[in-house]
Amino acid sequence: MKKIVFLSTLLISAVSFGQSLVPVDVTVTMPALSTELTTVSSGSRSTVCGPDSLQYGLNKATGLQALNINNATSAQAVSQYFDAPQAITISGVTFYAYKIDLTNGATMNATVSIYAAGLDSMPTGLPLATTTVLIDTTFAPGTLDVLQKDASFTVPITTSNPYVVVVSNNTTTSMGMIFSSWTAADGAQEWLPGVDLFGTWTRPYNVNIGGVPFDADCLFEPHVTYNLASNFSVSDPCFSSGNTQTFVNTSSPVLSNRMYNLATFLTLQDISHTWNYGDLSAEENGVTATHTYASAGSYDVTLVDTMYGWTTICSSDTLISLGIFPDVIWTSSSTFLTTNFTDQSTFNGTATYLWDFGDGNTSTTQNPTHTYAADGTYTVCLTVSDACGADSTCQSITVSTACVNPVANYSYTASNLALNFTDASATTGSTVTWAWDFGDGNTSTAQNPSHTYTAAGTYTVCLAVVDSCGANTFCDAVIVSCPQPTAGFTTSGTEPTFAFTNTSTVSGISTYAWDFGDGNTSAAVSPSHTYTANGTYTVILVVTDECGSNTFTGTITVSVIGLDETNITSMNVYPNPSSGQLMIRSAAEIQEYVVTDLAGKQLARTTVNSTEVAANLSDFANGQYLIVVQFSNGSKRSVRVEIMK
Repeated sequence: MKKIVFLSTLLISAVSFGQSLVPVDVTVTMPALSTELTTVSSGSRSTVCGPDSLQYGLNKATGLQALNINNATSAQAVSQYFDAPQAITISGVTFYAYKIDLTNGATMNATVSIYAAGLDSMPTGLPLATTTVLIDTTFAPGTLDVLQKDASFTVPITTSNPYVVVVSNNTTTSMGMIFSSWTAADGAQEWLPGVDLFGTWTRPYNVNIGGVPFDADCLFEPHVTYNLASNFSVSDPCFSSGNTQTFVNTSSPVLSNRMYNLATFLTLQDISHTWNYGDLSAEENGVTATHTYASAGSYDVTLVDTMYGWTTICSSDTLISLGIFPDVIWTSSSTFLTTNFTDQSTFNGTATYLWDFGDGNTSTTQNPTHTYAADGTYTVCLTVSDACGADSTCQSITVSTACVNPVANYSYTASNLALNFTDASATTGSTVTWAWDFGDGNTSTAQNPSHTYTAAGTYTVCLAVVDSCGANTFCDAVIVSCPQPTAGFTTSGTEPTFAFTNTSTVSGISTYAWDFGDGNTSAAVSPSHTYTANGTYTVILVVTDECGSNTFTGTITVSVIGLDETNITSMNVYPNPSSGQLMIRSAAEIQEYVVTDLAGKQLARTTVNSTEVAANLSDFANGQYLIVVQFSNGSKRSVRVEIMK
């Protein structure tokens, strides 16, 4: 929660800004952070991060003060500059304002716009996006939350250039706007805001308030999303100059911007970059990295970039393989004198190809086709070169104009009762026909048919191939299986309302039948349900798919219905997520706390008698758990925590 001890209104004039306010203390508590992590085997990875609310100005603040915004006696608009280190999508803005009095009614409209940043961070040109927000007279000293206003743009905008957020009041009705403290110089001489005095935008260092330079920030928080691309280069991927490698981070520039990355704001940017060198050595943090390997070899180096936003955490990673020398593998298939060659080599990065067909002809295509002039056996060689070296493989192939009988063959893939058959026959003649017998009384004349069986079992499938050179039949036993579904679910939430997360394993189209044990049912995949009476309920989930049905049963206990709200005790558990070391603080004495999994299974119970408890969950594996706290006043609270080591 964003807290403010005292807040009042100050009139602005074009020359003097009146009496300044006493700075006030601001306590900012970061909300629970969500993590998105994606992994790839090679190449650059881009992850969409956000939406995040940029609380840059709020976190710079040591105190808060207010200004009166109107077009009669004061500034009619205020602005705040923001960087755009890369393409940034803006969907809305949070700001803090109130209608000062009941004159002209209890509400008024303010205009919120996004402009391109011009000279001295002032808005320029036409607005890129604009909307209106209703401002009311609600004002309660002690919290910013009641003053919070959220603007959303109908169509989000994307910009790669610095931008300015502008809030305007083009009326004589007074509107209070919240800033960081100008008396404490919370703007840190970055001079990011601006004021529109009677139609002219004025730089903040040309403005003073009662003799104090206007060195403060508007508390504007753009709602932004952006792509987080992880990438890096390596100095010597083939170990040609020794065993020491230098890794240069070329990831998204948003990571190094203090307006967007909380770690950079706190001069801790190194923690946003984690290097795993692939040799079982300890991971390291740093924008760039240097590592000496015990010996040259094959290593997979991974960079994980973590964006510590103001309200979210987002991660992306990428991998580069070191010491990978070419390993040449190729296959071929011939029809009379024409042969198709297929490269299946492995190599590091990009490669070049040189085929020698054994008859004096060559090709630099990866997968060439070559027609020989005469029957015979030829030695074909493929040489593949990459940054680390070259490798060659030679094989003999035989081509002929002779007409030989076909050789029938096939392969198949199965998805439960449905099978896809692929013709793999070798034919040299023309006018090829196919005749399939699926072993259950059904047939097909397609080259690559699909067939769905009515029951699991073993079937003898035969393919007869006929062309102008002859006929051949191939039969094989095909095993058709259909695994029974496995029902399962986990629960979460705060009683008496529970969210049921379906963890069942099913095949194909499936249906779900929930019985919550209190006479209510649901056919949703993962429903929520609110119980109306205390008690222990048996929850049954029946899962049915094309392979059968399965049932899973769990229990839910409800004990809070009818409790006096005055007995529900406030509680704070932090940090969350954590490595396992947690603090539990409450207004009432804690008698005990119980750690359970999300299904409610008890994992640990600890008895205490204190309002502040240090909980050690370091022995628990990474994942999510519930901490259920019993207070001395009879109330009980639970909170979900996440362990991330």
